[in-house]
Amino acid sequence: MAASEQLVAVIDALRKVIMLEQDPARRARFVAVAETITSAQQRADVIAIADSLEYELAPLLG
Repeated sequence: MAASEQLVAVIDALRKVIMLEQDPARRARFVAVAETITSAQQRADVIAIADSLEYELAPLLG
């Protein structure tokens, strides 16, 4: 599986998490992170993707 396909899988899984999230503020944070990652992917900005995954998404999931 190519890296871009793996990232698409992460975003798809994140969308499922967003749909299940009951807290509106936390849901908004998940949406913002998903948008940041998607935007970085469109720009092929792998550093921004990595930073978003490590410093934004991981703490939300942890």
